[in-house]
Amino acid sequence: MYDKYVNNIINLVQYYMLKNKSFEEIRNRLNITGDNLIQFIDEINSMNATKVPIYMENGHPRIVYSKREYTVQHLNAPKKKFTIMLESDKHIDHVCDNFEYIHNNHEEAAKRGVDYIFDLGDVFNGPLYRVNNPKKVRTGTLEGAIQRLKQYHPSRIPTHIITGNHDLKYMEYYACDIGRLAEYECKNIIFCDNLFTSIQIGNFRVNFSHGSIENKLLANINLSKEHPFLTANNPHMIAQGHFHISSYPEYSNPFLCQVPSSKVSKQKEKTTVGNKGKETGIVFITVNELSDEFEIEQETIEFGGTKKFVKREIRIKK
Repeated sequence: MYDKYVNNIINLVQYYMLKNKSFEEIRNRLNITGDNLIQFIDEINSMNATKVPIYMENGHPRIVYSKREYTVQHLNAPKKKFTIMLESDKHIDHVCDNFEYIHNNHEEAAKRGVDYIFDLGDVFNGPLYRVNNPKKVRTGTLEGAIQRLKQYHPSRIPTHIITGNHDLKYMEYYACDIGRLAEYECKNIIFCDNLFTSIQIGNFRVNFSHGSIENKLLANINLSKEHPFLTANNPHMIAQGHFHISSYPEYSNPFLCQVPSSKVSKQKEKTTVGNKGKETGIVFITVNELSDEFEIEQETIEFGGTKKFVKREIRIKK
């Protein structure tokens, strides 16, 4: 079942590229020829939305990460006013993964008539060998994680996913194309890309980032080396997972949105800038396209002892 997606050297090349390893470092780690590596990189670039070019420098190939190119993925806007749901950090196969919340999320999405669901990564918790405490995982296996995903991901609304840093641990350990494997195993899941994707829904442009590459909150976006990466395609909105927090960065166009986790925490910790929080919830974004601007409403539902609803509204020029 997994043969097409697991134990494939191309997936390891892709993993090391996501870690910004040099051409020679990747070639030496995998003990392959330069010509083979160029062939693998060309294949990766042909199938991914994020592409990294190779240049020749003094007769030697060099991967130029600063020249990343992004293919915008276009989705139809079902109407001038539409709603998307953002979720992140389920950490499936962690002992604290909680499918009561995930079911509630999807039920809430259905009640609201959500048009698209976007999952911002860390769908899975990662393999056993990458966990400090084995008691924190249920099985720690790829098969176990996929089975839990299939069992507890019942949404009939298409769910577009990007991978997060925990998902990529499967890519490293099993040489696994984890995003495409999840898409193959669950018909209602659509894999977008690893760590980042640029989506256009009708005329509305949004970039989704897992947020793990440099570990900077969106509040620090202008200080981040990822600023060109996050602002590719001149988005109207940037949304980020990874930090397990509900925060409301000051509006600076683009509209910034932090997405909390869908994993239950056994204890509530105070969140400070730069550290991961323990906040659980989901985010609904309603976009109303007017003649020369977008009217955007964000509603974050924070789970806990009682549900907490936080709303904000903004207008952004087209």
